Amino acid sequence: MRSLLVKGLAVVSPILVYAVMAGLAALFLPGNNGELVKGLVCVVLLGGAVAFLSVNGAARFIAGGAAVLCFWKSDDIIALYWAWYQPHLAAMPDGNAVQHLRYLNQVFGLLTEADVQFLVLGCANGLAGIAALAAIARTSLNPDSRKQSKSDLFGDARWMRRRIMAKLSRKGGIILGQFDKPHETRTTRSPLMQFPLQAHGLTCAPSRSGKGLVIAANLLAPNTRSWQGPVVVIDPKGEAYMIAARRRRELGRRVVLLDPFAVVKEKADAHKDLDMAGADSWDFNPLDFVRQDERMIADINVILDALVVPAKDANASGAHFADGARRVIASSICWIIATVPQPQRNLMAVRDLLNQEWAVLGPQLEKMAASDAAFGLAADGARLLLSVGEKERGSFLSTVTNALAFLQYRQIQHHMSKSGFSLDGLSTNDLDLFIVVPSELLEKVRMYLRLWVTLPMAQVSRQTPEKRVLLMLDEMPAIGRLTPVLQAYRMAAGKGLSVWGFTQTFAGLIDEYGREAFEDIRDNADFVQFFEIPPTAKRFSEEVFDLIGQATFKAETENSERLIQRPLVTPEDLRNMDYRKQIVLARTRNVEKAPMHLWQPRYFLRPDCKKHADPNPYIIA
Repeated sequence: MRSLLVKGLAVVSPILVYAVMAGLAALFLPGNNGELVKGLVCVVLLGGAVAFLSVNGAARFIAGGAAVLCFWKSDDIIALYWAWYQPHLAAMPDGNAVQHLRYLNQVFGLLTEADVQFLVLGCANGLAGIAALAAIARTSLNPDSRKQSKSDLFGDARWMRRRIMAKLSRKGGIILGQFDKPHETRTTRSPLMQFPLQAHGLTCAPSRSGKGLVIAANLLAPNTRSWQGPVVVIDPKGEAYMIAARRRRELGRRVVLLDPFAVVKEKADAHKDLDMAGADSWDFNPLDFVRQDERMIADINVILDALVVPAKDANASGAHFADGARRVIASSICWIIATVPQPQRNLMAVRDLLNQEWAVLGPQLEKMAASDAAFGLAADGARLLLSVGEKERGSFLSTVTNALAFLQYRQIQHHMSKSGFSLDGLSTNDLDLFIVVPSELLEKVRMYLRLWVTLPMAQVSRQTPEKRVLLMLDEMPAIGRLTPVLQAYRMAAGKGLSVWGFTQTFAGLIDEYGREAFEDIRDNADFVQFFEIPPTAKRFSEEVFDLIGQATFKAETENSERLIQRPLVTPEDLRNMDYRKQIVLARTRNVEKAPMHLWQPRYFLRPDCKKHADPNPYIIA
């Protein structure tokens, strides 16, 4: 019994000792302890392996100048001995390795079994201790983690600790990334960073930097802590739909594809191995969203927010013509709804009315101006056009033409002529929307995409959703300035909808929204996420550097110690950052506020995501 107890201690004690060391390091050491924890894990394995093999025969006895070795899985004994031991070996009885060792112990008077076990225990712990010291020494060379002071004299910036990220992730929410560095080809089971989004988010990711991986991981919903509400995805190439639509249906959701140019169908036809069942595009007529009562003008304004892009300079003449165009289009929508039968009651009818020659349009406007149709709303824009001079009227009508220009595409006309579904499903938590257009037409049909931002947002305001709706707004600058989006960020938590904007650069957002409005978006976001920063983006890297801040470090010499200020990360570090890495600045609650180091969640290498994903046709050879 005593022998078994000693053997057990010899195996277990190194593992326990260094497992505790690894846990304490992860809990209490500041900074990124990845290297330290990995080193201590290796120590645990090494200590356990040495102890286990020692107990089972390798290097079993060393005494009196002779080393006798036996193999764990063999009855043979290899002896290193002096010549005067050889006669005794011939007299050794038949039997297994343990019997052989006992015989040798009797003949040569070697150490007792218990003494040997304690010797083994000491050797195993000694080897493991040396490895532990090496790991700790290696980590101590990293000043950002091992020498950062607890003082905030020169700044208190520090990377969020792994245990804090794990605590935050337990609440569930959107997937921002994973804790550990992904391999290029091997499967990874790294924990996911899931952020409890309560307001809105912003991601800055250059082209081909991995934002599609984050979008796909969220849509694939790999665990029960994933986003539980409806999603509306502005998906310019249809990539997210093709990867995740099947999974969304498996979750019991009604998946509606809005793809007037049949991007998904053409891609599926080109790859016969793809199963894109249910990939037919649905139709929707925005005028069906308008309620014909006292709320009519509010609903029409939802459409106008999408169709008429606000002037960047509120004091310029462009703002005057944009406001006039809104009044004209609003009156025309009211007139069409009041006077045109249902099959022709759509935005194409509005465009056809306002595209007429003045000789035809003028008398029509006089009729509208004198009418009380649609609670008298049809008269306002008509009176405006009749009251101004020819030049000003021409500028109003030119702005209207630009707003409705996307309707020139026959695919859009067919797609928006009738409705095949209702937006009520966003409020009842059973509808997901994917909006797809060809990337080459993104600029020309952006009014169409803008409609699929303003309409879902208005639906959520109209009817409070059972679960919070997530609007994933890819290519945010390309869609242009949207007043409802800006208002949503400024309202923080909003009304049951979270906007997650994606932009390739901050400069693109600044160009569309202006510096002040952009800063409102950035500063009111629950998180700001940065993917790969290009080597040439010097100004941008300095902006990110300023956001992360300064930290206080210990500068130690042989005889003294002092506190110094240094950045947690430099602009050069940011520009040279691993392309798979990302930095997240989050507004956390009830936990420390600190930037996060995360890695791309490569869904196609993660067992929890890969099993739900369909092939991505954009990377199929």
